[in-house]
Amino acid sequence: MQDEELKRAQQLVSEGQYEKARQILQRLAFQGQPEAQQLLQQLNSFVPPRSTAQTGGCAFLTTRGLMLVGSLLTVCILCSCVVLIAIGLLADSAQREAEEANDGRGAKDNPIPANEVVKFKNFNIEVGDIIRPADARVLEMSPAINEEAAEGMEYVLVWLRMECARDEDEVCEGRDVRTRLVDNQGTEWGRDGSDFTVIEPDFAQREAAGGNSLEGWKYFVIRQDRQMDLFKFSEGGVDLYIEIPR
Repeated sequence: MQDEELKRAQQLVSEGQYEKARQILQRLAFQGQPEAQQLLQQLNSFVPPRSTAQTGGCAFLTTRGLMLVGSLLTVCILCSCVVLIAIGLLADSAQREAEEANDGRGAKDNPIPANEVVKFKNFNIEVGDIIRPADARVLEMSPAINEEAAEGMEYVLVWLRMECARDEDEVCEGRDVRTRLVDNQGTEWGRDGSDFTVIEPDFAQREAAGGNSLEGWKYFVIRQDRQMDLFKFSEGGVDLYIEIPR
């Protein structure tokens, strides 16, 4: 559901409906969605909430009466285009910088080799043990709460370690990064949508100050007949792919 709402917000931004997009992003950001937090920050930087900056020079021109209504609308459209281009350039620049930090690798068609460190601006991530199928282990973690995977599906547990590269007075959280499994058909797999599956220790619930590290399990639910090819890590509009150890 959050993914659908995030796509809806991105569509609204592309249509110039900034306030509607902002409302969705604010709700998702409050729920701890890191991508929504990043996009909201970018949107607020270029289109401050309820200010004349939202329409660029349009409000100024209206009050001065220097242009006809049709010209004003044209300027507003151009302002919207500038905002969208700027956001796109920021994302492209961040992606390029991230791939350069990983020796030019990290794209889906040029992933980081297995067992190497995935480097982001504020943290590095390493992939540890992988358990598949992990149904028995997941059920053991909380027999009273955790449920069996749906028919034809199975749990996968992945041990992740994050090294925080922020300043000592800042904190990194496991939920800062979004993780997905990518199978041999290009389909991305995450959790099963349940908020009640208990994983111990849960990577997403861990945090560490700058210079320290955190680690824990991430769980995924994938079709039993699909082969795992890649991990996808996402943060701040940057997507980095790493091969899964064979």
